[in-house]
Amino acid sequence: MKKTLSIFAVLALSFTGCTLYDTFDEDLLPITQAEEISSSSVADKESSSSEKHGKDTLVVIMPSADSKPESSSSVESSSSVVVCPKTFTDSRDDAVYDIITLTNKDGANTCWFGSNLSYQPAKGSVCYDNKEFNCEKLGALYLGTKAVLSSACPEGTHLPTDTDLDALAFMACGGSFDANAENFCSNFGTMVKSKTGWDGMAGSDRFGFNALASGSAARDDEGEYEFFGIDEKANWWAIKDGIYGTYWLSNNSDQGNYMTMEDDTEYSAFSIRCVLD
Repeated sequence: MKKTLSIFAVLALSFTGCTLYDTFDEDLLPITQAEEISSSSVADKESSSSEKHGKDTLVVIMPSADSKPESSSSVESSSSVVVCPKTFTDSRDDAVYDIITLTNKDGANTCWFGSNLSYQPAKGSVCYDNKEFNCEKLGALYLGTKAVLSSACPEGTHLPTDTDLDALAFMACGGSFDANAENFCSNFGTMVKSKTGWDGMAGSDRFGFNALASGSAARDDEGEYEFFGIDEKANWWAIKDGIYGTYWLSNNSDQGNYMTMEDDTEYSAFSIRCVLD
C-alpha cells in the first residue's frame, strides 16, 4: 500500500493539506489537516485523546451521535458484563451481520461485526472494480471524508475507537494496542486473516474476525477510481486518539502481519468494521 498510494500521502501521521476538486460534491469535502474531533461531535461515542501514531497508522472517522436500538445493540447484564447479540440487522438495507465478542485485558467485552460493512450510501463508496458482487462478498470501500465516515456505520454502532482496538489487540496479541510500537503484534495477520484467500498466505481466523483481502481504491481528480490489492491486502477505517486512520494487513512481509496504524487521505477508499454501541 505504501508503494501504490504514496501519491496520497498515506504514510504520514498528520493529514496533508489538500482540498477536493471543484467538480466533487460539497458533501465530500475532506477533513482538515490534523483535524481534532470535538467533544460535542462525539457525545454518544467514545471520546479520544489527541496524540501521534507510529509508522502504520489508523485513519479516524467521527461517528454521529445516534440512538441505540434496544433489539440490536450490546446488552449489559446485571453484573455489568456486556453480552453481545448473535446478529445485527442494518435497517437501511436489511443486511444481517454476525457479531463476534472481543474481550480486552480488563475483561470488558466489545461487540464487532464479523464481516465488512456492505451498505452503499448515495455518495462516497465504491465496490472493488465497480462490480456489485465484490460489495456483497468483500464489503464496500469508503472514502476517508468526514461526511462519509461519520455516517457509514448504522444507527446503534460506530467505527472502532481506542477501547475497541484494545480488545482486538488483546485477542490477537495479548496486549493493548500500541500504534507507536515498532512492528506491534507480529502475529496479528495470522490470527485474524481468513482461512482462505490472501494469495496463499491465509491465516487461522482464531476468533472469527475473518479478515478478507478486500483491497482498496483511490479516487483521482476526475472522480474515477483505481483499485489495488484484492487478495493481497486490507485496510479498515477506525478512530485512534481522535484521528481518522486505518489498521491494516498486507501480504508484504515488510508490512503485513503487524497490527499497525496508518494515516490516509480523503482520496483513499477502504473497508469498515462496525462495533455495537
